[in-house]
Amino acid sequence: MVMSFFRRSDDSGIDHIESQVQRMVTDARHTFDLAMNAVTGGSVASVADEVRRTDRQINVTEMEIRRELVIHFSVHGGGDATEMLVFMNMIKDLERIGDYNKNVF
Repeated sequence: MVMSFFRRSDDSGIDHIESQVQRMVTDARHTFDLAMNAVTGGSVASVADEVRRTDRQINVTEMEIRRELVIHFSVHGGGDATEMLVFMNMIKDLERIGDYNKNVF
């Protein structure tokens, strides 16, 4: 894991983290859409497993991003500290959104 982080040649560590955060946003939006569909009259049983599965993926992605942020900060110092703190807050909130959507079921 750590060595693959250093070997990225196509993008910087922050760019990779940003793409993971974007994937998390997409997953959180997906669970929100499914949950709202169920609340407004859609089939609850058909989407409950999908919401739970996507929430687990959001949780895994949160841990991966946190790990990569710590590695990035350790290697590159505090130059990106503000951006990294924003990412930390965003992923915490996105993970919470996934939990809220899961709790609809």
